[in-house]
Amino acid sequence: TQSRSSAASDVYKRQLKNCSISEMQNIYKQLEMPQSEFEPYLLWDNSKYTRNCIFRNDDFELLVLCWDNGQESSIHYHNDQECWLYNIRGEFKEKRYKLVENKPQLTDNFELERNRFSYMNDEMGLHKVINSFSGQSASLHLYAKPINECKHYNPNTNQFETSKLSYHSYNGELTETII
Repeated sequence: TQSRSSAASDVYKRQLKNCSISEMQNIYKQLEMPQSEFEPYLLWDNSKYTRNCIFRNDDFELLVLCWDNGQESSIHYHNDQECWLYNIRGEFKEKRYKLVENKPQLTDNFELERNRFSYMNDEMGLHKVINSFSGQSASLHLYAKPINECKHYNPNTNQFETSKLSYHSYNGELTETII
């Protein structure tokens, strides 16, 4: 199957391919791609948010996450990796937590408007992302080292669980393959 990636996202992949984490952050902060560049990765599912991989190597992965109205992540860690989040469409709320007696306690709650960045790592705590827009939203995520599994909080059991992560699409093609 032929890739549906765009010329601009191909340039972005080449820039990130051989750079350090600090260089990644600088490239990411200077991101100026029109929303149309993300079209091949804007794939929604009304039952859950989708993880759509643009590029992945041993050093990082670049994903577009697509969120229907009201969809949200669980409260989660990033498997000791750094995460940069960029809002490319819609609006988000990000809630940050710290552990108190092995339970997440809310420490911060803020809006992430379009074209705004957020950064998170496990030393900072845990977080949760919520589509607060009345329609569909999309976010671009850069992880310094790919994340194959994620530790998240299950409020029904009051326990942390580890889940394997999968992609809804890879390079613009539907997959549902576990990574």
